[in-house]
Amino acid sequence: ALSAQKMMDETGSFKWPMRMIGLVTFTINATVCLFCKSRIPAKKAKSLQDIIDKMPVIMNWRVLKIYEVDLIGLWFGLIVIAYIATMYSLSSYCIFIGLTQAQGSHITAIFNGCQGIGRPTIGLTSDKFGRINMSLCLTIVVFILIFAMWTNCKDFVSMVFFGILAGLVTGVGSTMNPALVADACPPELFPSAWSLENILVGLCSLLAEPVALKLRNMELTNPFYHAQVFSGCMAVASLLALFPVRESKVRKVLTKRLETTNLQLQ
Repeated sequence: ALSAQKMMDETGSFKWPMRMIGLVTFTINATVCLFCKSRIPAKKAKSLQDIIDKMPVIMNWRVLKIYEVDLIGLWFGLIVIAYIATMYSLSSYCIFIGLTQAQGSHITAIFNGCQGIGRPTIGLTSDKFGRINMSLCLTIVVFILIFAMWTNCKDFVSMVFFGILAGLVTGVGSTMNPALVADACPPELFPSAWSLENILVGLCSLLAEPVALKLRNMELTNPFYHAQVFSGCMAVASLLALFPVRESKVRKVLTKRLETTNLQLQ
């Protein structure tokens, strides 16, 4: 965000910043792909038939019958909508409340920087307090931040604090989704479940920011108010999708404990 803003200031256009982002993204991804290799080397597909034979592993529609996987995918998709609509609206929102473009870029940079702290912390903390519990708690924090704080941010200081807090927690979907899916399905179905989850979240990501921009109302004092409400509602809806998953998890744990107790009493 800071590099793009600097280049925009110097060139007076958004075109070179966009080219810079594209070139940096391509270069880093291409470099990573050159050095990336499988942890467990697999037999390479040498023909079209080999690819067809491997497809059931990657896309096994039987995984859709596991309702926990469906609900986790719904949670992931909805919380990502809230995340994208928030992140990509921060800079524009700053301008509408009277801040400069540079200040808006700083808020975006703070938000992204805090994700670098928040996401590993979320993963480590969930190992201690439970993955589903951490996902539920942070989803609640996300919609509280959007409804209670973001809608009332009117100056640079309040936006800085919102950028810090939101950056620490809004990445919960991308961080926790793989672990939740792995807990919800058998190991042999995980590749299929993960593929379907990414298809779903990809579709949700395409719609998130266009909907948020369409909801802007320039006649309001806060043109982004409807977009903020939309983001908050997506977070609330994602929370509702996650409650049945926790109920299923608790029920399985209690059932296993009951079976163990009955065996010990026999």
